[in-house]
Amino acid sequence: MRRIVQERPTRRRGEHVRVKAVVLLCSDPGFKAPLKALMRLLEVRSGEGDMPSVAGGVRDIASPSNDGDRAYVLGQIEKAVRLHHVGQVILTNHADCGAYGYLQFQNEDDERQFYAEDLRKAEKVLRDHLRGIGLKPAISKYFLDFHGALEIR
Repeated sequence: MRRIVQERPTRRRGEHVRVKAVVLLCSDPGFKAPLKALMRLLEVRSGEGDMPSVAGGVRDIASPSNDGDRAYVLGQIEKAVRLHHVGQVILTNHADCGAYGYLQFQNEDDERQFYAEDLRKAEKVLRDHLRGIGLKPAISKYFLDFHGALEIR
C-alpha cells in the first residue's frame, strides 16, 4: 500500500458524525443548479448532509417497480437518520425524469402536479416506516424544474 493523500479526518475514531439533513436526490446531474440554490436557501452546506442518490429520487419509495427497490431506499434513509442523528429529511424529484420514462404531460402544471403527488406518497410511506421504528425526523418535499425549485405541501 502507498498513501496518496495525507489529511486529518474531521472526526475521531468511534465518534459519530452529526449531519443536518438527509437529502434524497435523483442521480440525474441536470438539475444541480436549482438543487444548489435550494440547499443554500435551506442552509444545508456541503458536508452537512447525507445525500443518497438514486435514479428517480423518490420514485422507488412512492411508485416502486418492486418492493426490493423501496426497501433499499428506505433503508438508506433510515441508516443515515439513525447513524448521523438527523432531524430532517428532504425529498426531491425533478421534471423530465428518465427513471419515470420521460413522461409526456399536457403542460408544466400537469407535470408539477404529477411529481408533487409522488412526493406526497413518498413522504407518507417514509414517515410510516420511520415512525414504526421510533424515528421522527421532519420531512420536507421539493420539486426541481427548469425554472428552479418548488416546495410541495
